[in-house]
Amino acid sequence: MIRIVTYLLLLCGSFPELLFPQSLHFERFLGKLIEEPNTWTKSKLIDEYLAQHSLPLMEGNTVYFLYRGKGNVVQMAGDFNSWEPTKTTMVRIPQTDVFLHIEDIPRGGRMEYKFIVDDKWILDPFNNKKAPGGFGENSEVWSKEYQPPTEIEFLSQIPRGT
Repeated sequence: MIRIVTYLLLLCGSFPELLFPQSLHFERFLGKLIEEPNTWTKSKLIDEYLAQHSLPLMEGNTVYFLYRGKGNVVQMAGDFNSWEPTKTTMVRIPQTDVFLHIEDIPRGGRMEYKFIVDDKWILDPFNNKKAPGGFGENSEVWSKEYQPPTEIEFLSQIPRGT
């Protein structure tokens, strides 16, 4: 429900603070950002927020994916949509260069994904977690409860293949 309301408010350009409980920090930030009329101030708010938070942002089991940069159409492909970018177009936050997608991740789960910016597939520039995939590296997000399998744990005393 929160995801639907967030998207509707993004599209309408209105974001009443009272819709969300205090624990939802990102929605409060987003509301402040949308209500700010000055483009320069919006950019400064984004810079400050990104300097204080790692991305993608997790609150409970909700993941907030942000892409910041040039682009007309930004999509996502990953485990959550069967790697079909046409199923997930990110929403541009009005008067910014930031695109947003909200996704739920199962407890103990992980997801791989990529951004598609104007038809070019890229890794998430804000996310250092990477996973090898069949078509190259993917960005990766872990739920707070996720535990990597011990059989893929890197052990320095075991020589790596070439």
